[in-house]
Amino acid sequence: MAELPLAIWVLFIAITMPMVDLATISLRSTFLVAAAHEAAHAAARAKTFKVSIDESTPSAESLALDTVTSSLQRFSEVKATSTVTRIVTTNIADGTTARRTAPLTQPADTDSNTYSIEVVVTGQVNPLFTFNNALFGQLPGLTGPITISCAAEQLSEYPQGLNQ
Repeated sequence: MAELPLAIWVLFIAITMPMVDLATISLRSTFLVAAAHEAAHAAARAKTFKVSIDESTPSAESLALDTVTSSLQRFSEVKATSTVTRIVTTNIADGTTARRTAPLTQPADTDSNTYSIEVVVTGQVNPLFTFNNALFGQLPGLTGPITISCAAEQLSEYPQGLNQ
């Protein structure tokens, strides 16, 4: 009977609460993954890569950034710190890939290559409970936010516009 309060404390504080935090971080991380996926899907439908044609036809980069921002504004505990949009060129013959953040220097060669848009989102995910640093030390995800990067890739619907 005398050891019951200590056993309950250990069970609740040392095991259950960190597990709840881990579950919360896992759930919130899926919001970041979903934002990257939505951004890649939106950017793959853009007609240009870097330069917007007009306000109604934004570039892939601006679509990706806007989509990540709008997807994550609903979740206050998940913040995107950077969004990188890349062109992924895959050679059909040998399967080699090349990634670039700048537009293509020549028009797309769709006979030899496939072209995809990759969006890499890096963000901070906060745990449900933030524990004291003195008790657990410096542990991202337990005593503070954890930094997570995720990427999503979609085939470009307009590869001829990737040089703009």
